[in-house]
Amino acid sequence: ASSLVFAADEKPWANESNLGVVVANGNTSSETYLLKQATSYKYEHLTTKLNGSYLENSARDEKTGITSSYEQWLVTLRFEYAFTDLFSAFIGQSAESDKQSGIYRRYNTDLGGKYYFTKSDAFYVFSELGYRYTKENYSTGIASAHFNFLRLYAETEKKWTPTFSSKLWLEYLPNLDEGQNYHVNGEASVAAAINDIFSLKTAYLAKYWNTPIAQHKTDTLFSTSLIAKF
Repeated sequence: ASSLVFAADEKPWANESNLGVVVANGNTSSETYLLKQATSYKYEHLTTKLNGSYLENSARDEKTGITSSYEQWLVTLRFEYAFTDLFSAFIGQSAESDKQSGIYRRYNTDLGGKYYFTKSDAFYVFSELGYRYTKENYSTGIASAHFNFLRLYAETEKKWTPTFSSKLWLEYLPNLDEGQNYHVNGEASVAAAINDIFSLKTAYLAKYWNTPIAQHKTDTLFSTSLIAKF
C-alpha cells in the first residue's frame, strides 16, 4: 500500500493522518483503502490520545464475476499521566472490528504503566506493563465471550543518521482465563528522508492469535508510506 501522511509536531497538539490507496486491474480487479488518524493533546502532565484506523479491500474476479470485500477498523482513546520524565501511568479504551478474522466487535479496556529505559531525540526504548479486559462479539455462531489478559509491550526507535531511522514494537497478551488463547503482535519499519518535508516509510505488521475464530492464526500487512511533516 502507498500512503501519504501529514504530521504536525507543535505542542501541545500533535497530529498525523495517513491515507493509502491501491488499485489493481487484470484477471482480478481490486481496490484497497487505508485510513489512519492519530491526534494527541498534552496539558501539563496529562496527555490525551485519540487514534483510529480503517482498512477496506474489495476484489472482483473478472472471469467468474464474483466480488469479495473485507474491512477492519480500530478506534482508541487513551489518557497518560506522567509522574516523571521517564515514568507514566495510562488508561485506555478501544473498539475494533475484523470480520475476516471472525470478530464482529472487540472492546478492550487497558490499565498500566509505561517506563522509558532511555529517551532522546535520536534513540528511545520504553516498555509497558498492564492489564487488559476484553469483550468479543463474534460474527460466527458463537455469541460473545470476555477475557482477562496481561499486556506486555515494548517499543524502540533509532535514528541512525539525520535522514534514516528504524522502529520496532512488540506486544504479548497472555490470557489469564484460557492459557492457549494468547496474542502476539509486532511491527518493524524503516524510514528514509527524501528532503526536509517528505520521507519514505516501509513497514511489516504481523498479528498472531493462537486460537483464532477464523482459519489462519497469523495476519500480516506490508505497507509503504510517503510521509509529510510540516
